Amino acid sequence: MSISQKLSRGLVLSGAALAVSAALVIPAGASTNGILSHDLSSGAGTVTSAGSTFDAPLLNVAEPAYASRNSHATIAAYGGGGSGAGETAVVTGTAELGFSDVPLRQIDLAAKAGNGWDQNIGDFVQVPVALGGVAIVFNDTAISQSIYYKKSGLVLTSAILAKIYKGQITKWNDPAICTVNPVWVVKHSCKLPNASLTAVARSDSSGTTFAFTNFLNNAQPTLWSTQPSKVSIAGNGILGAAGNGGVAQTIGSESGTIGYLEYSYIALGNHLSMAKLVNQAGKVVKCNTTTVAAAAAHKGAVAPDNQTWKFSIVNQGGANSWPISTYSWAIIKKHQSNAANGTVAVKFLDWLSHTAPKGAAAYGQDYAAQEGYVALPANVQALARTNLLQVVNGSNQRLLN
Repeated sequence: MSISQKLSRGLVLSGAALAVSAALVIPAGASTNGILSHDLSSGAGTVTSAGSTFDAPLLNVAEPAYASRNSHATIAAYGGGGSGAGETAVVTGTAELGFSDVPLRQIDLAAKAGNGWDQNIGDFVQVPVALGGVAIVFNDTAISQSIYYKKSGLVLTSAILAKIYKGQITKWNDPAICTVNPVWVVKHSCKLPNASLTAVARSDSSGTTFAFTNFLNNAQPTLWSTQPSKVSIAGNGILGAAGNGGVAQTIGSESGTIGYLEYSYIALGNHLSMAKLVNQAGKVVKCNTTTVAAAAAHKGAVAPDNQTWKFSIVNQGGANSWPISTYSWAIIKKHQSNAANGTVAVKFLDWLSHTAPKGAAAYGQDYAAQEGYVALPANVQALARTNLLQVVNGSNQRLLN
């Protein structure tokens, strides 16, 4: 199977695949109760969405699953396009929902003042919907097929990653990489290949890039002094690729490459090699749902407060924390001019951001767990509900009851 075929499940699922996926998490004889039964009492509405490719594997399953169970809801196929595209869609009103791995900020609105962007951050409500990790993946068979890799993997550090993306480390057997991989050093000779490595980055406006650069800036503020940003860091020797799917495609097809990729694209069967990282506690960890959950648990409470960085969970302490972990957020306008569409949008987000009670049909976070994400912690699910209660119609009546 080609890398593009493997990617298809994370990008666009067929109707048959969706049915199978849904069947995996719906208990036999389960009723549509709780949140979903309340949704079924609402009027008809249509919801469009776009944005984060970090969220695409989840939304490509969850959106059709919700629409199939709520006969009043019409939810268009997820538009993707990257976090920047999601922000643009919701700010300019071309979609009800925008998804981004970093909350919309006042600075983002101010930077594009005019053309519909002259709004205030208070005009928007932001809701946590996904929790996942950004993995470091590479393509070099001399490493991945080596007995040394099979024994202990390939270990990197935040300093090494910063230097790779600044063009200061260009070989796999750079002394810095050999030093943190002692198992590869035999009789004072480093067995890592004396071959060039090429960094890959997102070419589009990307929340995954924000999480990656947020990690580098937080862990290595001297080496990576540039503030975190969704703006592409491709160029100057760094290959660019659009979307997480594009990064996976490029790394999978280009030998000698290394890059950052949302973990669910690997969990869904894209067999790319992953590097381990040394976290803030000095421990070597893998990217997986356990280590992402540990990072989230160490941070505890989060909020889409972009002035105090309460949304960020990169570089957390704790022996088991994956250092490039992140929440992703749905952005919706606080005042919904079309109450019918707005009602479906908030009720979909309420469903998406919760796990189902025992015996009920699956909610959105049940799909998150099966798609390579971590189900939102209980306190974060409660935050989603609290924030959604702020969304109102033209008469200032809240749409979620």
